[in-house]
Amino acid sequence: MSMSCSGAGQSRFVPRAVGVLGVLLLAELLPAAEPVSMQEFLARRAQWSQLVGSTFVLEGRVSFLSGRDLRMKGADLKFVLAQDFERPRSHPSVQLVGQLERSGRDFQFRVTAMTEWKTEQEVIRERLRVAGAIEPEKYFELAEWAEQRGRFYEDQRLLEEALSLRSRGVAQAQKRATLERPGEFYTLLDKARQWGLSSEQQMDLWHHAIRSELWVESRKQQPEYSAVLSKIRMQFPGADQPLEALPADLQKRYSENPVGVYSDADNEQRTVLHRLLFLETVLRMIEREARPDGSNGSVVAAKLERLAPEHAELAARYRTAEREWLEGRVPQMSRTEILEFRNRLRSEGATDKAVEVVRRWIDARLAGRPKGPATEVDRAAMEFDMVGDAQRALAIISTALQIDPEVPGGKELLDRMGYGWHQSRAVRKELIPPPPPDPFVAAIQAGKILVGMSDQQVGAAIGGAPETVVRIASKERVTELWHYPSQRLTIHLEATRSQPQLKVTRIVELSRSE
Repeated sequence: MSMSCSGAGQSRFVPRAVGVLGVLLLAELLPAAEPVSMQEFLARRAQWSQLVGSTFVLEGRVSFLSGRDLRMKGADLKFVLAQDFERPRSHPSVQLVGQLERSGRDFQFRVTAMTEWKTEQEVIRERLRVAGAIEPEKYFELAEWAEQRGRFYEDQRLLEEALSLRSRGVAQAQKRATLERPGEFYTLLDKARQWGLSSEQQMDLWHHAIRSELWVESRKQQPEYSAVLSKIRMQFPGADQPLEALPADLQKRYSENPVGVYSDADNEQRTVLHRLLFLETVLRMIEREARPDGSNGSVVAAKLERLAPEHAELAARYRTAEREWLEGRVPQMSRTEILEFRNRLRSEGATDKAVEVVRRWIDARLAGRPKGPATEVDRAAMEFDMVGDAQRALAIISTALQIDPEVPGGKELLDRMGYGWHQSRAVRKELIPPPPPDPFVAAIQAGKILVGMSDQQVGAAIGGAPETVVRIASKERVTELWHYPSQRLTIHLEATRSQPQLKVTRIVELSRSE
C-alpha cells in the first residue's frame, strides 16, 4: 500500500510496505487528516520497530536548526535532513514529512519536507470556529489538548490558554445548568476547584449554587432555610455583618437579576451582594415563621433585629402586630399573662397603654361579680398591685369602707398601703393617734377580774380554771357561775343568742365567814 503527498500538511503519513499490525497501529495513531503531534509520536515508541520505513507527517516545535542539524523540542529522536531547509520565520511550529528509519540499535527520522505549521492558538481558534455553537465539553476537550501540549513544551502561555478554555467551558455549562438542580452547580464547582480556576469564578459558582438551593427550598411545603443561611455564612465570610445602609439601586437590580448582577460585580460589590443574599434568606425564613395572626411577632422581631437590623421598620411592624393581637385577647388573659403584657408595654414606653389594658382586664375579671364593697375591695387591691395607682386605689377602698367598715380585706388592704381607718376615713398610719390602753389587758396583767371580760380573759387573769362551775341554761341565755374558793370569788358569766361569747356580768367577793 502506498500514498503520495499531494502537498505539505495534506497527508499524515505515506506508508510503504507495512504489515497488517502496522496498518492497525498507524490507524490508531493517525485517526484524522491532521499531522501527528510530536508527543503522540514519541508516546508510541514501543511500536516503532513495526513502523520502520513508513512515511509520516509530524508536527512540532523546532528547538534548533543549523544546516542539516535539526532538533525538535521535547524529542530525544534524531532527525536527519535530506536537504537544507529554511528556518521558520514567524514561529517555531513546523510540519515534517519523512520516514522512520533504523540507526544501529536506535531509530532516526529522515526529513524529506518541512513547512511552517499552525500555532496552538490558531488551532484552537479554528476548532472553535468550526464547532459553531460550542458545547461545554468541547471547551474541556480543547483545554485538555492545550494542557498536554503546554506541559510537553513547558509553555506557560499555553497552560494559561488551557485554563482559559476550561473557564469558558465552565461558564457555558453554568448558563445551561437548571436552577432547580443545585447538584449541577456543585459538579461545576468541583471541576473549578480541580482545575484551579480563579477564586472569582468559583465564588460566582458558589453564589449560583446557593441561589439554586434557596429557590428549591422556597418551593417546598415546609421550607427550612437555616442550612442555606449556614452555607452563606461559611462561603461568604462577613455576609452576616450588617450594612450601615442598604444600597437601594444595587438592591433593586440584584432582586431583578441576581445571577447576572453578581457575575458582573467586582469584589467590593460582591461583598455587599453577599449581605443582600443573606438578608433575602432571612426574610424568607421570617415570612415562613411569622404567624398570620401576629401572635409571635416579638419572637420574629427579635430574630430580625439580631440577623437583619437593617430592617428595623419591619421588626417594629411585627411587634405592633403582636401587640394588637394581645390587646384583642386581654379579657381572656391570666393574671400572669396580663402582667407580662403590662411589663412589655412599659419597656416600650407605652405606659398609658399599659394602664389601659390592665384596667380593661380588671373590669373583665370583676364583670360577673355582684356590685358592692367586697368587689370594690378587690378592684382597689388590683389597682394598687397591678396598675400601681395608689391614689385611685385609696379612693376606691375608702368608698367601700364608708359603706361597710367591716368589709373583709378592706382594712388589711389599707394597712398594706400604709393607711388606717380612723374616724370614718383613711388616714396615714403615722398620723393616727394611739388608742387608749385596753383596761382588760392591764387587769389581766394585775390578776384582776373586770365585768365584760370573756371566759378566756378570766382564766388568764386568775391563772387557772374554777374549782366548780354551775351552769344554768334557758332558751335565750346561758349563765355560768365560776367558783374560786381559794380566791373567795364567784364570777357570773352569761352568753346569749346574739352574743354567744361568755362574758363576765357580775363579780361576787365572798366574806371569810362564807
